[in-house]
Amino acid sequence: MASIRRLRYVKSYLDRHGKARHYFRKPGLKPVALPGLPGSEEFMEAYGVALANTPRVEIAAARTRAGSISAMIIGYLGSAAFHNLAPASQAQYRRILEGLRRDYGDLGIATLACGCSFGTRSTSAFGRTTRPLACG
Repeated sequence: MASIRRLRYVKSYLDRHGKARHYFRKPGLKPVALPGLPGSEEFMEAYGVALANTPRVEIAAARTRAGSISAMIIGYLGSAAFHNLAPASQAQYRRILEGLRRDYGDLGIATLACGCSFGTRSTSAFGRTTRPLACG
């Protein structure tokens, strides 16, 4: 048999009787026993089912209010459009969006009506006057 690459979340060990046991163990989920030998058709089918049945964890879902700027940013960061960007672009976008989320995330999207302003003018570290975030 050819070498088998290590599968993610699969833990293998010998039980007290010397029998090899294989489990799908993803953090936060109950372990799923995988039948057969690693690499066999039966094993790979069970592994695929276990991997497909893992729920997707939403970032900060319990602390995020629906309709807020934070919810909008979280939705974008989990979207295919964001994941299709180059890694450097992802890092830059994430840095900018996390700053906006930290400062304005609790505001509702409805507050983005034209003419609104989220802050006052302030002076940056370089002595320049910065404009407030505004949409109008």
